[in-house]
Amino acid sequence: PSRHCNHHCVANDKNKLIRAHLGAGKNYEALGNEAKAIDHYSKAIAVQKKDGESSVIPPAIAAEAGYRAGDLYHKKIKKTRLDGTKSQNAARAGEMNKSLMPAIQFFAKSVEMAEEEWTLRSYMRMGDLFYAIATISDNERTAGLSGDDRIRAKVEGKAGIPGWLEKAIELYKKNMEIANN
Repeated sequence: PSRHCNHHCVANDKNKLIRAHLGAGKNYEALGNEAKAIDHYSKAIAVQKKDGESSVIPPAIAAEAGYRAGDLYHKKIKKTRLDGTKSQNAARAGEMNKSLMPAIQFFAKSVEMAEEEWTLRSYMRMGDLFYAIATISDNERTAGLSGDDRIRAKVEGKAGIPGWLEKAIELYKKNMEIANN
């Protein structure tokens, strides 16, 4: 076998592996097994990060995996209703918070893959999360900051969120304007 095949075949295997993890993740998601789904999505991203560039694997599969993993956390946050007693709401806001960082981190990984469709979708979700956080922090009313500042303080404190959060928020607000016109 030629040396060319060697490199090419390794790339092909890695590509298949990333696809297999994405496929398994989707299957587990359909079965309602979120933990297993997220595990497979994470593995797809890990293979892409490790071997994607050297094996010239298109990033779209891993980008979709990042988006889907983020979206599972996003759905958890969206499902939460803050309509209980003060202590119930505090507990629920705490649960929302637990899903928040993983959601943002997975969407960020999707954005890093620089694959247009998934980048845009991930930005939209991050923008949406920004407003979900607003409802959480309205519940907490920290330090009398305005909603946006409160969220920034909360998120930056946790992750030192880079500039893409700003971009996500801008995009979200723009789309809201378009939708409302």
